[in-house]
Amino acid sequence: MKQIVLNGTNKSIKLKNDMKKTFYLLLMVLATSFQVMGQKSILTPENNPADKSLIHDETYEMAWYMLMDSSKIEIGKVRTEVQKKKKGIYIISTVEMPNTPTTWIDSTIVGKKNLEPIYHSSFNQQRDMVLNFSDLVTGYYNDKQSGKKTEISESVPPPFL
Repeated sequence: MKQIVLNGTNKSIKLKNDMKKTFYLLLMVLATSFQVMGQKSILTPENNPADKSLIHDETYEMAWYMLMDSSKIEIGKVRTEVQKKKKGIYIISTVEMPNTPTTWIDSTIVGKKNLEPIYHSSFNQQRDMVLNFSDLVTGYYNDKQSGKKTEISESVPPPFL
């Protein structure tokens, strides 16, 4: 600790404590600025930077693989169809897997303007699910394994994506 003489009197100033206070102040300022700069705005239908002009009618297929040890095994094919219609954008995915008697079908409808969710359904051998989006999310979840069907009716704070 260094002593400084002021006006002829011997006043000890604890530079160590002052440096500690300065360090903590600097640390708080930096932490606050990193937090503010690191904050990203929440993605909502109104705050959606997606370039909707790139969305167009198309159909594509993909192979679905599973990795086991060093082997790559194809477990199915996924076909996705995108359709731009008046009501919205429709995305229909069909999954076909060998040795499975049924086809897995997922359907989604989103609004054209903001990509807000309108409808989603999923039907496969294990379960069926339907969701309708508005001020309330309504629909059902049917677990085919247990035979339990759950009705869905949830209010959600809009907007959401």
